[in-house]
Amino acid sequence: MDQNTASKKLHGFFKTILQPPETHSTPRTAVWKRNKATLWHYAPSSKKYKIPVFLVYSLVNQPFILDLCPQNSLIEALTNSGYDVYLLDFGIPGYEDKEITMDDYITEYIQKGVKELYITPKQKK
Repeated sequence: MDQNTASKKLHGFFKTILQPPETHSTPRTAVWKRNKATLWHYAPSSKKYKIPVFLVYSLVNQPFILDLCPQNSLIEALTNSGYDVYLLDFGIPGYEDKEITMDDYITEYIQKGVKELYITPKQKK
């Protein structure tokens, strides 16, 4: 490898490290929040399916991996296929969350997030 090629590769490496790609490129709306958790809705441009996709991502990792950038996004692919997509993002856990149990995550976050999908605005009031 000549010096010019090596220099270009090194420049590209540092450009990538110093300017990470923009994530969360698919338009979304927060439809429910509880503590640090947020239920995001990604609406399809043309809805084809009645039943939505409900994604629950890891408690440890961050869910932006599902919506990295255009043409590299699971969420974008699902919405382009006509699915309503909902993503439950637990947020970043901290020391103050040490008392939350797995049962709490299931009953207070996942179950209530799913119920939020099926409650009409009239029922919320």
